[in-house]
Amino acid sequence: MRNPARTAATRRRSGDPAQKLSSATNVPSAARGNHGRALEVLLIEDDAGIRSLVVALLGNLAPGRYVVTCAGDGDAALRLLRRRDPDVIVMDLLLPGVNGFELLRHLKAEKEHLLQQTIVVTAATDQTLAGFSQSWPVRHLLRKPFDIFELASLILACATGQPLV
Repeated sequence: MRNPARTAATRRRSGDPAQKLSSATNVPSAARGNHGRALEVLLIEDDAGIRSLVVALLGNLAPGRYVVTCAGDGDAALRLLRRRDPDVIVMDLLLPGVNGFELLRHLKAEKEHLLQQTIVVTAATDQTLAGFSQSWPVRHLLRKPFDIFELASLILACATGQPLV
């Protein structure tokens, strides 16, 4: 019989570009989001360390409140976005394959309502980001290196529709 924990760890090490890293089973409804369900976060980030850090932080700050699905590249993210509408998208712009700007174009054309639920976290240069805010009405742009607790606050505000402070 396969050990589920070991299987998940093997997928993470092997670089599976799309994986579910946390679960919300048997969680009291008070800890969940709207309509008694866990809030779905799509994390699009090619750095495995950042993915692990965000998943661990959300799991520790609000156990069972979030289900985080990770995409390690733009192609995996695009496949996931075609199948679902997450409550929050946290994404990098500088991704292998389909880049973050192409993903934003897809959102604008196919699922424009998700742009206001998108937090962009990037190390892109000022030159690359020139005019970004005018072109892409995302919820927030956070520059790397970033404060992980600020990101957690942004995710919560975005997921619950609270204004950013």
